[in-house]
Amino acid sequence: MRISGVVVHYASAGCKEWAEGLAREVEFIESDWSALWWAVGSMRVLLDRREATVGSLREAAAKARQFSESLRNGGFASGRILATAFISLEIYYTLSFLDARNVQQRIWCGVVVLTAIYLEIFMARNVRRRLLALVPPSDDDAVAWALYYKAELEYLCSRDLLMGSFIPLILLNTSVLLGERVGIRVNPIVGISVQLIFVCLTLVLFWKRRQYQGQIAALDAILQELS
Repeated sequence: MRISGVVVHYASAGCKEWAEGLAREVEFIESDWSALWWAVGSMRVLLDRREATVGSLREAAAKARQFSESLRNGGFASGRILATAFISLEIYYTLSFLDARNVQQRIWCGVVVLTAIYLEIFMARNVRRRLLALVPPSDDDAVAWALYYKAELEYLCSRDLLMGSFIPLILLNTSVLLGERVGIRVNPIVGISVQLIFVCLTLVLFWKRRQYQGQIAALDAILQELS
């Protein structure tokens, strides 16, 4: 059916086989209505934007180089954008703290400022640690590149990184919302920005973590074959 063909065409690389399997199965459904509902149900594949797992050492090395290049071009730049957003929050809520009318307002302004400072320091420390500890290989050794890629992904999946960023993000978002309830006047742009940062980072932390864990398992299998 045409719907199944669209799903196969637009499915992410990691879900192509799944989409193709669903498309093959719909051909064996005799009832037109049942086939239609099956095809419509297969559209859930489009919501799973999964990368294809690496299947060989050469592919792992290529992925590692691409990953290193993306970090150099965009990864650290996005970190600077986030740092700028946190600095803006610190300035805004410091001014709100000075203009606060009661103790509750001062408390929540203080919590927002301190949490934003913590997140800024946490990000800077982790970027510095990463630059020092995880250095891309200087040669074309495919094994070295695969090991580098695995180490990067394990770092991004680490519990310390998840808990050290996710819990403060929850605290930051909650503090902004509770601050509004006790009368802190929040600029709509600031409020929307905080919510967007929270939602986007939460999705990235958990969605990307799931993808990276699949890649780590594939890399482990490839490296074990070589040993």
